[in-house]
Amino acid sequence: MGNKATEAALTRAPLSVDTRKNLCASENASSPVSLLPATTNWASPAKERPGDTRRPVREVAVGANTSSAITSVPRRPARKALFVSRLHPDTSVPDVLGLVNSVVTDESAVCTRLKSKYPSYASFHISTSADSFAALNDAAVWPNGCLFRPFGGFLKEDRVLSFNINSV
Repeated sequence: MGNKATEAALTRAPLSVDTRKNLCASENASSPVSLLPATTNWASPAKERPGDTRRPVREVAVGANTSSAITSVPRRPARKALFVSRLHPDTSVPDVLGLVNSVVTDESAVCTRLKSKYPSYASFHISTSADSFAALNDAAVWPNGCLFRPFGGFLKEDRVLSFNINSV
């Protein structure tokens, strides 16, 4: 830097934003000099935390040989679940399965009645294949005023009131 007063100001103490703007304005606008002092020692972040005992993740490989004498287990079909609520408290699992079967007829569905927060409505968990989930996740399927959304996570056993498996 060309100005000794500017160099002295930068090496003394941290500067406010306004002071830095004033110093920058007083310098030549085309100067590529940084406003940070040259004596600043930046610490690089630690790669490992102290006490970190995680094991390294091992890579997984999948076989591709189709002409082998042994075979692998077929993959389970992907399933998705729907949470349905605000139905009349007298609604039963067979009633909901009847509605589900009218929309999805090519598979077995699992319907579970959940413990509701309030006794004024009934809630259900409906599990179907991922292929037919879009047909169930439609407002035209469910009654007026019914609340439904995709169910995320796992169904806890303490939330289950009753269940039924529909085999088509």
